[in-house]
Order: sequence, then C-alpha cells, then structure tokens
Amino acid sequence: MALHFLSAADVHALVSLEDVLQTQREVFAAMYRGEALLAPRALLPGDHESVAFAYLARAGIGQPAVVKMGSINPTNAEIGKPAIHATILVSDEKTGELHTIIDGESVTLMRTAAASAIAVETFTAAAPKTIAFIGSGPQIISHMEFLHELFPSATFRTFARNPERAHILAEFAKSHHLEFTLAKSAREAVEGADVVITATNSTTPLLEATWLAQTQLLVSIGSFGPGRCEYGQDVVHAAAAIAVDDVETSIRQAGPLVEAIAAGTLDPTTLISFGEKLNAGFRRTSSDDLWIYNSVGIGIQDAALAGLLMQRAEGSKFGRTIEV
Repeated sequence: MALHFLSAADVHALVSLEDVLQTQREVFAAMYRGEALLAPRALLPGDHESVAFAYLARAGIGQPAVVKMGSINPTNAEIGKPAIHATILVSDEKTGELHTIIDGESVTLMRTAAASAIAVETFTAAAPKTIAFIGSGPQIISHMEFLHELFPSATFRTFARNPERAHILAEFAKSHHLEFTLAKSAREAVEGADVVITATNSTTPLLEATWLAQTQLLVSIGSFGPGRCEYGQDVVHAAAAIAVDDVETSIRQAGPLVEAIAAGTLDPTTLISFGEKLNAGFRRTSSDDLWIYNSVGIGIQDAALAGLLMQRAEGSKFGRTIEV
C-alpha cells in the first residue's frame, strides 16, 4: 500500500489564505445543511492540564473520512516544545484504505485562524479598527495573517506573558508590515478594542466584562473543553449573543458555557450556530452590544482543508510517497 505524506511546508505551499478561508466558509454551511458529517469529539485529560484529542469527520457525502489525533500540553513551553501536536489521517474515499498523512499542527493553525477571521467578518457590524489578542503562541501569528487578509487596515495589539514569544510576535508583525503593539497587561490590550481574541491554555478567566464595554466581539479559542475558561461568567452574562462552531459539542465541552448551563444562567437553545448564519449569508447590523464566538474546534474544519490538500497534492511535486 502506498502512503502519501504532506509536511507543514507542503501544506503552506499547496494552499493560499483565501483557499483556506473558502474551505471553512463552505464546510460550516454544509454541516448546517446536513452535508458535512461530524462524529462526537473525544477529549482525554492527562497530567499537568494536558488533553489528548481525536476528531472524525467527512466534509461531505462521498468525501474521505478524516481523523485528527493529537494532544495539547501546556507545560511543553518549559522545555521549548510546541504546546499542540497533531496528525491528520485521510482515508481513500472508495476503498477506505489509509491514503494520506498530513502535518496536523499546520492544518490546525490555519483552519482555526481562518474560522476566527470569518467569525469576525460575520459577527461584527463594522470592520474592526483594533484587534486585541491575549496569548503568545503560534495561533496569534496565524490569526494575524488571516485577519490582515480580511481587514488590511486593522491594527493589532497583544498581551503576551512570555518575553521571548512576545519578541517573536513583534518581529513577525514588523516583517509583514503590520501595525502592532505589545501591551503591558491584559486590560491594556483589550480595553477599547473592537475585537478581542483569546488563544491560551488558561483554566481561569483572563478578562473582566467591564474591560469589554467597547468591544463588538470576543473570540475565544482556548475555551475548548470542560475546565478551560478564558472568560468568566460575568462575560457570559454581559453578552447579548453567543455563537459557537457546533452547538452539540459546545454545550458539553466549551468550559464557560458548560458552567453557565449547569448553573441555569444560560439557555442552550439560545446559542447561535455559526454554520446556520453562514448558510443564510448573515451579517450583523448593530455594533452596540458584546457578542461572543466560542470556538472549540471541530473535525469538519480539518476534513475540508485536508480534502483540498489531497486534491492539490495529487500529481504535484509536493509531499512524498512510501510503500508500506
């Protein structure tokens, strides 16, 4: 059996930012229509607040089954290793045999940031002038890339606790001619920002609702599992609307929402489906209130991008093949 391997470099060479954005727009809408198929997501807690995960999905009927497996290990920063490790396995849609193995970290970074950028496009009434981040990892860089693609005039500011990573972010912004500042605190970063994006491994809230008085949209990437709470109940209560990438997954695994539902302060039927809004061509019209988009990350995102990568790699010079 021949197995095909696509590295991170192959992934970046085969697709553009716009390609990735289009895969995410299409697959969320397809899931709402019942065309993209998503199995329940598995999370397995480990030591030191680590989590192992496995996602299974198809981007559509007749599309290959795609599995992403990996782990999130917050303490890896102490030994100079990435916090997120992932591998994507793609089957042959006709025979079911394992066909392609793809670097999962690059796919995860791209599809997550693309979905966040589309959420900003969808759930803000006016193009953001200032976008604030809390976090210092590779997700911040990927988010800046995709947000700059959609909002080229937006300025960025970030609160990053790790000085070395803060320097990397600043150098990236400089090399890509982005208007960027480092804040001295989370409050300084987010106050007055049109959009706030949190991308951390935090298990305790990083924000206060009063800091978000002028914010149209809070995007939380790190509140992906029970006990992962980048924002607290004061922010949940302050939000006029809460959107999620998948309602069924989020009511069980998005930390702040799980807590609010358990306390009886959030009705899960009020959660807004991202795919439903994209399918309807929705655009927010008022910027007066705070909205939340809580992204737990779901398998259809990986399946959509993996399918495009397989298609682009076929017959190209990218990737390598081995017989097993």
